[in-house]
Amino acid sequence: MKNFFLLDDHPLTIDAYKNLLKQEFPEDTEFICAQNGDEVSQKISKMVLDNNILDLAIVDYNIPASEDTSIKNGTDVANLILNHFPKCKIVFLTMHNEPIIVQNLHLKFKPEGIISKNDIDFESFPLIIKDIMNGKFYRSTTMIESLKKLIIRNINFDEIDSQILLLLANKVKNKDLTDHINLSQSAIEKRKQKIKYQILGDKGSDKELIEVAKSFKLI
Repeated sequence: MKNFFLLDDHPLTIDAYKNLLKQEFPEDTEFICAQNGDEVSQKISKMVLDNNILDLAIVDYNIPASEDTSIKNGTDVANLILNHFPKCKIVFLTMHNEPIIVQNLHLKFKPEGIISKNDIDFESFPLIIKDIMNGKFYRSTTMIESLKKLIIRNINFDEIDSQILLLLANKVKNKDLTDHINLSQSAIEKRKQKIKYQILGDKGSDKELIEVAKSFKLI
């Protein structure tokens, strides 16, 4: 049994998501839906009390806040969900594409998906979610362009940094990087940390680095 959490302040949108997802997940999928912060709190609390697991959350950024203002937008929702269900896959699906907002979602949560509602249709949406459930990361075209506006300003790679990234993408092992680059292992590791900070915004695995770099179309 899979549990999908759908959050949007428009009931017709939630119904559309649910009907489209049933095409790719026709059996053993439970949909938990919410339209505002108070419903999020209530339904997540019930799942916790029932010892249920949440597999996927599709979260709109802009939602009506909870009465106690503990949930003001989609970032508060994602925090709440990941606090209780750390393995839950998070997909932000929103009309917001401001670079700072998008970058914050990306750096803070490293979500499996950040998607502009303008970039999907009835055919592509369920297929994207299926790919995400199969382990892929997804950034829609609008969100990639939004992130690039900040990435172009912040990332400062030289030739060696680019070479390290490409070698990792080609599955060259860490211990073998010195065979391709005329630097010590410790020097390469320092460069790798700098690359990860610029792309991931923090530490992370080599796999995460390559997946995010590919999603940005950097490699």
